[in-house]
Amino acid sequence: MTRRAHILAIIALSAVMVIFIQFNQTVAILTGGYLKTPWIIPESNDESYYLPLVNESAKGNTNLGNPFIKEHAQDRFLYPALNINTVGFIKRLFSLDVKTLSVILDYVMVLIISVLVFALFLTRFAWRPFGYFAGVVYLLIPRMFVFLKRPVSPQINFLPLLAFLIFYFSKKISFWKREIGLAAFTAVMFYTYPYHWTFALTLLGLTDLWSFIKARRIIWRQLVKYVLMAVGASYYFYNLFLITKLSYYHESMRRIGALYNRLPAGFFTHILLILLLIGIFFLARFIRRKRPELVHRLGFFEPAILGLAASSIVLNQQFITGMQLEFNSHYLPVVLIFATDAFVGIIDLARAAGEKLKMFAIAAAIVVLIVLIGADFNTLRENPFKREHFYPSADLQVVGWFRESRITDKVIYAPRDLNDLINLYTGNYLSFALNERLQLASTAEILDRWIYHDLGDGQATAGLMKYQNEVFGNFYTAKMQKDNVVHEALAFITGKKFIPATPEQYVKFDFGPIRRQRENATSEIFNSYLQKYNVDYVVYRVNDRPDIFGLVPGDIVFQSEKYIIKKRK
Repeated sequence: MTRRAHILAIIALSAVMVIFIQFNQTVAILTGGYLKTPWIIPESNDESYYLPLVNESAKGNTNLGNPFIKEHAQDRFLYPALNINTVGFIKRLFSLDVKTLSVILDYVMVLIISVLVFALFLTRFAWRPFGYFAGVVYLLIPRMFVFLKRPVSPQINFLPLLAFLIFYFSKKISFWKREIGLAAFTAVMFYTYPYHWTFALTLLGLTDLWSFIKARRIIWRQLVKYVLMAVGASYYFYNLFLITKLSYYHESMRRIGALYNRLPAGFFTHILLILLLIGIFFLARFIRRKRPELVHRLGFFEPAILGLAASSIVLNQQFITGMQLEFNSHYLPVVLIFATDAFVGIIDLARAAGEKLKMFAIAAAIVVLIVLIGADFNTLRENPFKREHFYPSADLQVVGWFRESRITDKVIYAPRDLNDLINLYTGNYLSFALNERLQLASTAEILDRWIYHDLGDGQATAGLMKYQNEVFGNFYTAKMQKDNVVHEALAFITGKKFIPATPEQYVKFDFGPIRRQRENATSEIFNSYLQKYNVDYVVYRVNDRPDIFGLVPGDIVFQSEKYIIKKRK
């Protein structure tokens, strides 16, 4: 195929993949009037975290300390902010509302990612047809099929990662162009996603070490890129240094999910890695014995093996560091790139190794495609756009009042079920936010804000344990999940029945005092709470405790059958 033919094929295939991935949303737009409303139907459950950050960036606040709590909005960012600020700049530049921005990201960014995925695998397979097959397989993996719908991550984060891997697999560009490209995109990844740059550094380290071993000497010019990366990432480390000096940095990290452990991780992912390595080993053994004229093609698997080895290292770096950040599934989309590369490489070489293997390879490819497409169609059946009452009209009336009244940058006290909607659609802050636990803040402050959150919800007061994640994040549940994976793997090996642990077994906190504080709260105590956190508006249910909310000094500015909005004096 000519270069032009490849470009047209990549664009056409990418467009088909986008329509398939966004099929439900496309139908909702064409036949359901989805674009006629300002409300987003979330498919990934991450809109309520990433899009408020984008809103905050669009206000000109590039620090992104906390988009939910006004007092911390100007704090230094915990997570790399280039991805958010890129989208925030686009939103501000074109004066886009959050719904329009979300839809644009869902189509334009997924299209760009698809183009880069095909370019990546075509580069890897020397622009042979199997590169298209690899790209389709990767995009159809159910994990990716769902993951690509998430705003910002991966819709922005994937761009420098895929560009990095294109340079990594490139064979025809000059040495220095490749090294500078690797350095530049690795440096960018420091400001987009920690799971990407840590993987990139591990992969480059293994690759360079292997090249030194083969050459039996250190190739000094290959180390220049690490100097360039260090220069490019210098502000990231400067910001990291400053936030580590905060008194609540370590507790914030533990709340987000930093585990102190040296237990193995990624059991089932490792099964996949081991099976692929076994497949490569036996195919290589067959080639050397039966088809020695194809031995030169075994070199193709070198990057795949290095990628699988890097995958194993990043999944289990806690053996050395003793620290595991969140759950290692964050690495899985990158791991799957090399898993796809190895799998398709095995099929490609098996196809050329003999007639029997050729038939087996073709059959395996067809089966894999059928299984993946079937799994994705099954995912599409869970269509959130068919939930006609996804957002109750009463909830949207409250949000609509703030929007129509052009009230923004104020602090709102609101029930739990309105938190995300108010923050996302009105540009206001909250006295307590469900996603606040994911930002830099002291757990004591979060707990204090949480004590009187949604005070009108008697069921929440009676069952505070159910909502412990709103304060402690993954502090307890990450350990529980980690142990569950270990125990499930052991049960699989021993054949015993797996009984998952429950949060009650791990959460070491007495909710009794908080329950009593909520039950015995007086109007004076509640008003002091509102004053302490600079609340401008109080939103409460019509049926909420009248002795608490009715005595809040202020004027009722909105009332529906379900909710009341009071402006505090």
